Amino acid sequence: MGVPTVAVLKAGHHGALNGVTPGWVQATKPRVVVISVGATNAYGHPDPMALRYYARYAEAIYRTDRDGEILVTGRQDGSFDVTTWDEAGHPVTRTFPPVEAR
Repeated sequence: MGVPTVAVLKAGHHGALNGVTPGWVQATKPRVVVISVGATNAYGHPDPMALRYYARYAEAIYRTDRDGEILVTGRQDGSFDVTTWDEAGHPVTRTFPPVEAR
């Protein structure tokens, strides 16, 4: 059967290069990638090469160092929302419609 595609992929190891392989991203084809990473961390995460791997397939990449809190809300039909908050504390939501099998 293989590896299924995914709607949302939580990046491994804070977006470090050793937390991802091009083959994994190609197999899962995530629509959205979420990276939990601290601002100005000493390790330089997320790694620029890892970001390139994700950007090849993902429609959007969200990062906690840049976007703050990230809330993903899925629906039974396969659609989902990704919500972050602006500087004034107002929610900013992007809706991803369901897709056919890729």
